[in-house]
Amino acid sequence: MKAPPPGRRARGVIALELALILLMMLFFAPCLLTLGSAVRQFVVLDKVAYQAARQLAAMPRLQMARKGSYDQAEAQALAQVMAALADAQVSTGELEFEVDCDPGFCGSATMPQRLKVKLGFTVHPVGWDGLSGWLLGANGLQLQTAVVMRYEN
Repeated sequence: MKAPPPGRRARGVIALELALILLMMLFFAPCLLTLGSAVRQFVVLDKVAYQAARQLAAMPRLQMARKGSYDQAEAQALAQVMAALADAQVSTGELEFEVDCDPGFCGSATMPQRLKVKLGFTVHPVGWDGLSGWLLGANGLQLQTAVVMRYEN
């Protein structure tokens, strides 16, 4: 025997299931896009911090020992960081850039053994404020990375 064709009730259940699935998709799609964007921005931030640390760790000893030449190299590294983040379309409005030398100070007579470059900024929800803004919080999501390199020049 053949099964009877789906009745009016079965079609209503299918329509209800489809409506529920579409509502869930409308909720999860912006969330996935927001989190994916935040992860992408963190990966870019980490790569840029590594490039800045590598550039500063490759400075010659004479340049590292003079405060003026070191400050100039640090400003150049910051400019390259800003340019790389702008190329990757990452907002740099609240960028934090810090370089620590251990032991001693960068640009002094004591040569550092390690350089630590810290970068950070806040990711704010864009475009999906009402649906996924709660993921990043009212003040946004703070992304920070730190890269440590040996100074061997």
